[in-house]
Amino acid sequence: MNILQRHMLWRLVSTLSLCLIGFFMLAVLFDLYDTLPDMIHDTTHPPAELQSLIFQYYFLQIPKLAQMVMPISILFSVLIVLGTASRNQEVVVVQASGIGLQQLCWPFFAVSGSMTLLLLFFNFYLSPEAEMHRRDIRDQIRNVPSSTTTFQTVAYASSKTNHIWYLKEIDVEKGTFLQGEILVRDSDGKDLYKLFSAQGTFQDNHWNLANVRKIPFSKEGNALPPVDMDEYDAVELTDTPAQIVAPLRSPEEMNWPDLWNLLSSGMISNPALLSPYQTENYERMSEPFLCMVLCFFGVAFGVSHHRRNIATPLLNCILIMFVTLIWMHYSKALGKGSRMDPFFAAWNGIFVFGISGFLLFAWRVGWFWLWQAFLTGHEA
Repeated sequence: MNILQRHMLWRLVSTLSLCLIGFFMLAVLFDLYDTLPDMIHDTTHPPAELQSLIFQYYFLQIPKLAQMVMPISILFSVLIVLGTASRNQEVVVVQASGIGLQQLCWPFFAVSGSMTLLLLFFNFYLSPEAEMHRRDIRDQIRNVPSSTTTFQTVAYASSKTNHIWYLKEIDVEKGTFLQGEILVRDSDGKDLYKLFSAQGTFQDNHWNLANVRKIPFSKEGNALPPVDMDEYDAVELTDTPAQIVAPLRSPEEMNWPDLWNLLSSGMISNPALLSPYQTENYERMSEPFLCMVLCFFGVAFGVSHHRRNIATPLLNCILIMFVTLIWMHYSKALGKGSRMDPFFAAWNGIFVFGISGFLLFAWRVGWFWLWQAFLTGHEA
């Protein structure tokens, strides 16, 4: 990296830092006015404890806000740095020295690529886990049961064991359930017996049941006399609490390994119910590349040979940014609603606007002339 590229890198990093801080503060400030008053309205926590919970609540928002703030920040930073350089005729001086615009812009693509990798890391584990803990803290502030660990009225059909579960309440964190009805079936789907249990605890990779009534079935499928037991060590019930509630969890709050396990396990066979999880899985891969897409547009609109104000390219990029975000969110909604193929719903916006931005960048730096010269056999 030469001196010029290091200089542009430093200017970009300093501008990007200010943009990130500013956008993060705006997002948190908006949430303070919109959400916080309702959240603490009926709280009974002491002031010191409440302040600690509020700090944790907003600190855990950072990974989720980064998905929204970082692409916008890289767009504005590139526009400001290149727009200022163009207005001061620095771009003209660089080209007069025999340095191509693509060499000048390498630091921008390096930074946007690094931000893409960082967002991929956030999407893999950090963002969904932080979002789930944030909901726990919100429920704690509101003095209500946690909505991320306790589930009511659960129905679950295991594709691995063929067992069917009906539970009044299950606590994933504690590994317990209340008022359960489990239909145990063999590998061919034939009913063997039914278990009614007042409560159950998951230990040693299986369920221990209490206050159990067991109703076996004959080979013909008829119910035989029930058997009552105080305790029953159900070693045949190996479905974990996380597996039982997986279809009930929001795909946005599942980390990528859990989401991938859910999709590969075949727990959900209905395509309409499966599409939100498939769309979310593909979106975790595609959404970070928005940084690269907006960087292409920022470079293309930021570079100029005229001493003009940057307001016009800034407005153009803001318009493109809004169109891109609306397009991607609309496609995501269609994918989760099973009205569009999940892969296409997650990637079509990145492909369409990514190709458009790259072509605009190529035209701006003069690659079209090189391609034309190569195709026609003339010297560039």
